[in-house]
Amino acid sequence: MSMIKFGSAVLTLILALACSAGPPTDETIDGQERLPTPDRARVQVIDPEPPPGLIDPAAVDAYEQGYSHMRASEWFAATAAYDEAIRVQPEVAGLYEARGTAYMYAGKHDEALADYSHGVELDPDDAGLWRRRAHAHTIAPTPRPEMAVQDATRAIELEPGHHFGYAHRAVAYTQLPTPEWENALADMDQHIELFPGRDPEAYKMRAWIHDNLGNAEEAEQDRQRAR
Repeated sequence: MSMIKFGSAVLTLILALACSAGPPTDETIDGQERLPTPDRARVQVIDPEPPPGLIDPAAVDAYEQGYSHMRASEWFAATAAYDEAIRVQPEVAGLYEARGTAYMYAGKHDEALADYSHGVELDPDDAGLWRRRAHAHTIAPTPRPEMAVQDATRAIELEPGHHFGYAHRAVAYTQLPTPEWENALADMDQHIELFPGRDPEAYKMRAWIHDNLGNAEEAEQDRQRAR
């Protein structure tokens, strides 16, 4: 395996760990597979507060149940709760972000992408939906890096101070048919600048980008920072 392909695969895997819990285990919920509990210091969990526009008491209650299931890593139970919230208030974009995230943790990438896409249709100014869809594109069984770059770029335009937009776009740049390592490096620099010292994995990712650019000294410095 070439260095470029190796670097891209590793970067994809590491960032996937920030928003996905890994392969299914033998545990089940209502006969369905459950994923292991992720590291809560590193995952992107939905907001505990109901999203804007969610006002029906039944929908709010269902959302809060979904959040509780998410915190317990009960992804399929979470999607069922969000199903109910969506049944009551189908026009609230944040519900599709929440259910899409539960689907993504459960490894159901197509369903996650469908929910994020519907959420974007309902609220095209929600940077979080664009960020999450970009991430879903990068960790799909068949990654869609061109679409991920577009989505992450839109998220950055809407919310330039949020670090994950740059991180997701950096990974997407490494997945392109002709990887754009310089662009990936610039985005990882920005991610780290906005999230300094709080994500050791980011330094590992940047080290692999430096490797692919032939920057051996900088790569080693980032590996030391990641320890």
